[in-house]
Amino acid sequence: MKKLIVLFTSFFSFYLTANAQDISAASDNVKNIANVNTEKWQNALLLTVNQREKMTEFVILYEMKKNSIYKSSASMEEKNAQLKALEEDHHTKVETILNEKQKTKYHEKIAEVKQG
Repeated sequence: MKKLIVLFTSFFSFYLTANAQDISAASDNVKNIANVNTEKWQNALLLTVNQREKMTEFVILYEMKKNSIYKSSASMEEKNAQLKALEEDHHTKVETILNEKQKTKYHEKIAEVKQG
């Protein structure tokens, strides 16, 4: 139980810090990764201009938070839990900008990636 409390406290602290990040602080590398990933989603989902802008923003924030987790001093167990929560949160955010047909395609593509 104590581990669970420590893990939750660690994640919550990380979450508050990570959400304070601003995409303007993203490195060129993170922006490049976001552009490449957004281009892939653009081709797969036929995003509108507005959706593409939001997707880019979401991916930049995701990459920044992911990098923060990797650089943190948390244990591997804590990092894995944080990364899983981050991924779930990212998918939820992305779904908010997609129509039903795009959501279906998005879930299919995510499943393909996870199967390897």
